[in-house]
Amino acid sequence: MPKQFKDPGYLRHLSAEQLQIDLIEARTLTKAYLEQWRTLTNDLRAKLPLHVEWNLPEWEAGHIAWFQEYWIARNPDRSLGCQANPHLARLSSLMANSDALYHSSVIAHDPRWNLPFPAPDALERYLDQGLEGTLNLLRELSACDDLSQVKSSLYFFRLALYHEDMHAEAANYSINHYLHDVGRRLAVGEEITEMITSLTHAGVFAEMQSKPQLQEGGRSEQLMIQDGERQFGALSEMGFAFDNELPPFSRWVPPFSIDATPVSVGDYGAFILAGGYQNSSYWSDEGWLWRSQRQVELPRFHRLNRGKFERCSFGNWLEVREDSPIVHVTAYEAEAWCAWAERRLPTEHEWTSAAAEFPEAFIWGQVWEWTQSDFLPFNGFVAHPYVDYSQPWFTGYRVLKGASFATRHRMRNPIYRNFYVASRNDIYSGFRTCAR
Repeated sequence: MPKQFKDPGYLRHLSAEQLQIDLIEARTLTKAYLEQWRTLTNDLRAKLPLHVEWNLPEWEAGHIAWFQEYWIARNPDRSLGCQANPHLARLSSLMANSDALYHSSVIAHDPRWNLPFPAPDALERYLDQGLEGTLNLLRELSACDDLSQVKSSLYFFRLALYHEDMHAEAANYSINHYLHDVGRRLAVGEEITEMITSLTHAGVFAEMQSKPQLQEGGRSEQLMIQDGERQFGALSEMGFAFDNELPPFSRWVPPFSIDATPVSVGDYGAFILAGGYQNSSYWSDEGWLWRSQRQVELPRFHRLNRGKFERCSFGNWLEVREDSPIVHVTAYEAEAWCAWAERRLPTEHEWTSAAAEFPEAFIWGQVWEWTQSDFLPFNGFVAHPYVDYSQPWFTGYRVLKGASFATRHRMRNPIYRNFYVASRNDIYSGFRTCAR
């Protein structure tokens, strides 16, 4: 097991008792985000115009409750864990038409905005009663003496928790995006629920600003990784694994040099001021087409004000430190910067190798980091029961590694494979580079 993966914080062995605590916390946060949307829109249904980059908030909340119920309380095969039959008929739902409203594998993005959603209080009951049913089943597992059954049964409880965590981060950047687009701002402590203040405004921005990303007097330190046989994927010691992290395998990795930290605002700003957005020679054909069609001159949610870079954080235009990581960049912009700087993006296996080799010097976790690797299955991949988590996305998506400042702590893991299309930039995405 790679040395840094022995950190208990990277293991996914949440017990039935710990899951009860974490699932309550996750659901509290889900409801807080829903309430925040209702406050922002001054509407109990939190109605928004259709947008390609986020879901309707009441659909999002209902889907989270549905997902947990569908894979746990309604799943006759849940005790089999990742060996469960995904096509098995489900038990009845707490909400009679929940499958027709919230089944993400069946209902495409755009039609979700015109569904006959339940009344706000009915949605609240679904969130509360669904969680209570989940917790009751966990209490039964806590009393079970068959450890092998408990181990496999916990798979779907862990999956539901991590699924809810992913949606919490999505709510974070969706609110940030919405406030920018409508020209509203949230002042600290004003018009924002106390539960998510630290996640949606001052806390996330302060976290990003507080940790300098450069060594004094220059660019990020370079870490030298020797060639060798290295282990990838989720080992059995890890506990829970997403299907795209499996099976584990070994691969020979050639020597390489990589930044100890993500590319900073200052270093990225030099590319902008040098005319990098106007010089097609730095861009891939696909990237230049994207830039030209949108007339992009700066990373999203950024502006230059009297020579200083500012970023819009939940409607507030705040000056960014030059040594903080650049964020809200596409893979196209990351690649163009690399071409200008005569660097390159790491592969996902190089990123993982560096995180394993230098668990302290390799600093990550403030921004998701683009890699040059396409999101593809590992050899021997077998889809888990939630088939649509990975399998539909193995064409046209790029791997991002690490975590962002808005990622829940239990989701932070060096082996985790996030994935988005190369043009996505409303997420908290940055990058680091390797020597060519």
